[in-house]
Amino acid sequence: MHAQAANDLPDLLAQRVVELNVPLLVGGRYVGDIAAALSPDGEAQVATARLRQLLEPLANAEILERLSATAGPDGRASTQALRDAGLDIRFDRQSIELRATLAGDARRLTSLSAYGAADQTPAGAVPPSGVSAGVTFGAAQTYVHRSLGGETGYDGFLGSALGFVNVGGFDGVYLSFEGFYDEDADDQWQRGNVTLFHDDWDEAIRYAAGDILPLTVGLQGAAAIGGLSVQRLYDEIQPYKNVRPSGRQRFVLNRESIVEVVVNGATVSTLRLAPGSYDLRDLPFFDGLNDVRLVVEDETGRREIAAFSVFYDLDLLASGIDEFGFTAGALQERESLGVEYQDIPAFTGFYRQGVSEGLTLGVNTQGSTKQGMLGAEAVVSTPLGLIGLQTAASTVEERGFGYAGSLLWRWRSSGELLADHQFDLVLDATSKDFATLDDLDPNNSRAWSVNARYRLPLPWEVNGSFGAGYTESRGNQADELSFNVTLSRFFGPIGAFVTYDHRELFGDDETEDRILLSLSYRFDLRHSARARYDSRRDAVTTQFERNLPNTVDAVGGRVSITRDNDQATALGEVRYIGNRFEGEFRHDLISDDIGGARQDETTTVRVRTGVGFSGGKVAVGRDPDRGFVIVAPHRTIADSDVSVTNRFSRGETARTDWLGPALAAIGRPYQRDEFALVVADLPTGYDIGSGKLEVFPGARSGYVYTVGTAASNTVIGRLEDRAGAPLSLISGDLVPLEGAEAEPGIFFTNRTGRFVAERLAPGRYALLQRGRSAPIGEITVPDDARGLVEVGTITVAR
Repeated sequence: MHAQAANDLPDLLAQRVVELNVPLLVGGRYVGDIAAALSPDGEAQVATARLRQLLEPLANAEILERLSATAGPDGRASTQALRDAGLDIRFDRQSIELRATLAGDARRLTSLSAYGAADQTPAGAVPPSGVSAGVTFGAAQTYVHRSLGGETGYDGFLGSALGFVNVGGFDGVYLSFEGFYDEDADDQWQRGNVTLFHDDWDEAIRYAAGDILPLTVGLQGAAAIGGLSVQRLYDEIQPYKNVRPSGRQRFVLNRESIVEVVVNGATVSTLRLAPGSYDLRDLPFFDGLNDVRLVVEDETGRREIAAFSVFYDLDLLASGIDEFGFTAGALQERESLGVEYQDIPAFTGFYRQGVSEGLTLGVNTQGSTKQGMLGAEAVVSTPLGLIGLQTAASTVEERGFGYAGSLLWRWRSSGELLADHQFDLVLDATSKDFATLDDLDPNNSRAWSVNARYRLPLPWEVNGSFGAGYTESRGNQADELSFNVTLSRFFGPIGAFVTYDHRELFGDDETEDRILLSLSYRFDLRHSARARYDSRRDAVTTQFERNLPNTVDAVGGRVSITRDNDQATALGEVRYIGNRFEGEFRHDLISDDIGGARQDETTTVRVRTGVGFSGGKVAVGRDPDRGFVIVAPHRTIADSDVSVTNRFSRGETARTDWLGPALAAIGRPYQRDEFALVVADLPTGYDIGSGKLEVFPGARSGYVYTVGTAASNTVIGRLEDRAGAPLSLISGDLVPLEGAEAEPGIFFTNRTGRFVAERLAPGRYALLQRGRSAPIGEITVPDDARGLVEVGTITVAR
């Protein structure tokens, strides 16, 4: 609201009833504008239909019905009547706002997903465009300065295109796609996953055709399938996720990637892995007792994270809630860049249901022309904790019958005496020939294992974890006994932890004791330093890192040096986020010693940018393949720059410039987001409204939003009678007489007769005072008006 209007309105409100569109804030948060008749006693008559629409995502059904019942014949209810119905709502005369508070029992019941995201609805949010598309292009070039094999020069150029097309908006159809280019490959151009899908948001069901990454449960194996699927997904699936869990101890890479292995919060190894399926037990420090997190970066710079633990999560469903997934088609093969299919028809599926609040049962199956598997699971809540049982039987060509089972007990403390204590015990058994869909030639070397872990807080603010495990193997594989201890503590910005691991391999008479020490210091939110020691190879690593926030002109990077018994490794990395692109420069050096003769040295440059199309507009920016908002200034402020910030960022995420509209990426599908829009050098009196855009995107959505309108001018003048006396404290309507974009408005005067009328488009308007049938005057907003329009004094015949 214009400053002059804000100053004059309280005087008028003290004398007359005034009708305005005012902001509604719930719990201090803006939820939308609402029409209200504001009276001198501080009360207001509010449009109940609009109130219900704004409160629907927040309030429960009972209070919404009570609020609707308060409406009078004109569809309005007083704020006092709304308070009597259970909504604490009041009008703030100074800020010209309606402020409401919802009590806890009046709020809408929300359910939490496995990732803690609250159930939300698209009610009240701006809908996405009916047709939109976005593509992110990636490019990478590596130069080899020196190599152990003697080869130098440029590696082959790498490129990627990841994108989507959406037709029909939120409830429409989506096509996700990816393609790759590798200059050194035999087939340089390769397609990645291409999936056509539709989401039934109300039922949380996805119908898909194409390259499917099925959701798996229990002892199933994860295998990509080209075909059809129907899956109930309470947590939305990323259609082309590069790394995905496969059971509890496996993962699959779709593309060659750099994999950073993080154990109990400390990076212990960085590996370059080719596409394929991997067993975590083949990676450093995974003995079943540690929590492992993989940070995966493919060759075009896209990063993803996956977490693994032998102590898997037990998932209880609420009573009557079910989840399922069914996929059928041909098995996909991932041995090189691109997508290929095996001549093996296959299917996978599962069904789980919450039988009661404390019991969940499920069945699952997988099969192909070579293999079949049938499994079952149960999760039960008892006074002694959660107990989960998973069983499965399989048959595979030329191997015959196999079986597997897992029993997990998880106890968490309650009460103050043993606060934050947790005990996990898991028993796994697998026959040699047990086969899942992603392992058609099984040779399981581990017969059975038992692992236990106890976590608890210790004196002096130390956190402790104690674990032990035993694995009995078959064939030439040695049986193994292990135990470990992890202690950690924070001293303000300093974090310290130590892990001790002991392993005994029976039969080989081999014993290994390993210590991992880590010390970190956080200077501020963005800068940190870390030092670690790994006794396995006497490896010492020092690292300094500057985190990269998702804001324009942000610069981040890290420098890391590692030295062990055999070699020294140095890494330098700089990343930059621009308004329209993201770039990375990385230099790696591996030597048999610092300054040694045998060296491997490379420099890699990566760049990512993208193009988005929505609502007839095209814009260039970062990561539009995940959804985006195109923001452009209205023609009336075409020369003004617009800055865009969303609620998940710590600064500006996009801005307009010489390339045209801004493109701000949406990183979280099916989650409400709010973009704040700031216009630089805004003309005096120009009204852009709330300056906020609230969205609830679908799986991949494109939006287009124009900041400002033709109806953005503020008119100021003075009304007086023929004797020169001011027309004090009156209000009325503005009736359009001319102007293609002119819309009705309102005006009011203060004690001196000065009047203000806001949000007017160019045109001619009649001033109609409330209570009088004939106009008392006219005003004209010029076609070239930009903001404040002074119309002088208008003399009115009484």
